[in-house]
Amino acid sequence: MDAIKAIIVDDERAAVESLSIMLEKYCDDLSVVATALSVSEAKREIVRYMPDVVFLDIMMPEGSGFDILEELPDRSFDIVFVTAYNDLAIKALKYCAIDFIQKPVCKDELTKAIEKVKNNKGIVRNSSLQYAVLFENLGNELPQKLCLTTPSGVEVVDIEQVIAFEAVEDGVVAHILNGRTVESDKGIDDLEDTVIDNLFFRVTNELLLNLKNVEIISKNEIFMRGGLCFKVPTDRIGDIKIRYGNPPY
Repeated sequence: MDAIKAIIVDDERAAVESLSIMLEKYCDDLSVVATALSVSEAKREIVRYMPDVVFLDIMMPEGSGFDILEELPDRSFDIVFVTAYNDLAIKALKYCAIDFIQKPVCKDELTKAIEKVKNNKGIVRNSSLQYAVLFENLGNELPQKLCLTTPSGVEVVDIEQVIAFEAVEDGVVAHILNGRTVESDKGIDDLEDTVIDNLFFRVTNELLLNLKNVEIISKNEIFMRGGLCFKVPTDRIGDIKIRYGNPPY
C-alpha cells in the first residue's frame, strides 16, 4: 500500500511540530507532505499535494478549519479535526458524528484516528450531509439536529422530534414523534454525553428521554408525546423533578 499523504494545519508552530513528530514515531505508513499555519496556506497546499488526510485545527486567527471545508466542497481527502478541549465546536462535532482528537494529542487517540483513515483510504468518511448539519448547528447556541450513523449511512433527525433513545444489543433505537424509528450503532453512553444539554435525561441504563416531549408523569410511568409510555423507577421520577422541575416544558 502506498504511504498515506498527510497535511497538518494549525496556526501554532509548536503544535505542528509536535504532531509531526508523533506521526513519524507511531505511523510508519504515513508521510507528512506539507504543513500550513493559516487557512489560506492550507487551501494552497491541499490543492498542490492532493493529500489522503488533513489534520485540521478548528480555530485559527484568520478563520477556522470549517472555512476550508466550505471553500473546498468537492474534497477527496479525509479529515481528522484536532481541537482544544474547551472549543465550543466540540459539541457541534459530536452532534454530527464527526470524529476529532483533542489537544494535547495522545498516542492512543492518534493511532485510532490513523487506523480509521487507513481502513477507509479512498473513501470520504464524513458526508457532505454531515458537514451541512455541522454548519447549521454552529449557528445555534444549542445544536438543533443530530446525525445518527446507521448500517446504510447517516440519518439526520431534529432533536425536538426525538421522543427517546432506547438501548438495544447493537446500539440504540431513536423513537421519533411521527412514529418513525431510527436504528443507530451509536452507544447510549455516547448519546447521553452529546445531548445532555438539550434536556435529555438518562432514566435507566437503557433509556434516554427527551423531557421536552413529556406529557404526563405518574408515580412510575412517563407518558410521552406520540403515544409512547415508559415505566420508570419511582426514585428516578423524583430525580427528574429535582433536576429539571416539573415537565412538561
